[in-house]
Amino acid sequence: MHYQVIVDIGILLALIDRNDVHHTWVTERLKEIAPPLLTCEAVISESWFLLQRVKRGREILLQLLAQKQIIIQFDLDAELVTVMTLVESLSISTSFFSRCGISPNVGAIP
Repeated sequence: MHYQVIVDIGILLALIDRNDVHHTWVTERLKEIAPPLLTCEAVISESWFLLQRVKRGREILLQLLAQKQIIIQFDLDAELVTVMTLVESLSISTSFFSRCGISPNVGAIP
């Protein structure tokens, strides 16, 4: 069965960089995943920075985006109330928020 997933920086880097120690594992796992890969702007931005050391890395990232193999599906502005409710009810780590470049205390009075 094929699943659709949200990917983070590590997966994108391993996918694009053939010299990454996890490249083979990632490419094998992607056979089980229904395209497109879902991600957010922060992941694309950091991947862009880290791919400067990979030959054609940035070019490949842009190609994957242009071909809709990777899409930015998540709109935090639209889903903020839901996400904050989940964070509170499930004790989700605030690392989610830091990866998206926001404070988990949005709307809180300092």
